[in-house]
Amino acid sequence: MVASAEVKERIDGFLETVMIMATEELSDNAADWDQMQKWEQDSWSMEWDQAMVTILGELERRSLAGEMTVEQSRRYVRLLKILKEQLPVLKRLELQKPVVDLDAALARVQQALATASA
Repeated sequence: MVASAEVKERIDGFLETVMIMATEELSDNAADWDQMQKWEQDSWSMEWDQAMVTILGELERRSLAGEMTVEQSRRYVRLLKILKEQLPVLKRLELQKPVVDLDAALARVQQALATASA
């Protein structure tokens, strides 16, 4: 079941937000982390926590509910793979790990995509 246009837009916005944070922002902040002021680290860490707990959690709930389009599911798979690759960086910077079981979510969404395309 794909959700309403409003929910679709919300999912798109969440996917874009977390993707930017997990790629561009995380990379930039990781490179500058040791030179950043403590308050800057704390501020970005709180934003990251929000993305990993609230936003990623909602994306997972929407995925489980079948509310993502095929394209959104593909984007979600890309996001999950990137987050998995970034785990060493998260550990080094002592940032919140994703609340989603990345391996389980990847397997489930990839299986659903394979079934949808069969």
